[in-house]
Amino acid sequence: MKVAFWALSALLVLHADAREFKGQNGKVIEAEIVSKSPGKVVLKLKDDKEIEIPISSLSEADQLYVAVWESPEEKAKQLKAVKLDEALEAQGYVALPVTMEEGHLVVEAQMDDQEVNLMIDHRNENPVLSKVAVEAKGIKMKAVEGGGQVIGRCTPDLVGNGERGMKLVEFLVADMPNLPAGIDGMIGGKVFVDHSARLDFGNMKLWIKVK
Repeated sequence: MKVAFWALSALLVLHADAREFKGQNGKVIEAEIVSKSPGKVVLKLKDDKEIEIPISSLSEADQLYVAVWESPEEKAKQLKAVKLDEALEAQGYVALPVTMEEGHLVVEAQMDDQEVNLMIDHRNENPVLSKVAVEAKGIKMKAVEGGGQVIGRCTPDLVGNGERGMKLVEFLVADMPNLPAGIDGMIGGKVFVDHSARLDFGNMKLWIKVK
């Protein structure tokens, strides 16, 4: 049913997905879009009646809103076509390769100009590097006193894929004699929370959101 836009009541109650539409004559109604076609838009009113009006009868702002509006079916179709990698990259994520070593998930990363292998262990909140790895790779460390297992701290400029990654993440440095061979340290809860990390087991990647 076609109804002149200016004849609609401005007293309609807002639906869950409804919004205010303003006509070229200044009249305002509340409705939600059902569908659109070239030059026309179908709006749903309070009483569930659907009306078809010329898009040109709307304000310029509402004409733009109609132009970019997409139906749930169109959105679902587009989402199905989006690949996980593309979606995460668009949100600012960077992928790091993950391997399985002796039953442990290990992230392969570049710490400034050094390659490091970091085991994922959520039992440790703070990221940790082993003393052996720090000494072998010449990673700058600030010593701390106390005589405990933690002997220092280091804050690399970048931990990622060499070009993008986590910036200025503080690592503890500790004696870690029980680390599996080839593992330089561990990352856990804090990195996952601070960088909204996502594990893609299917493609063996760790996605971290860079700031």
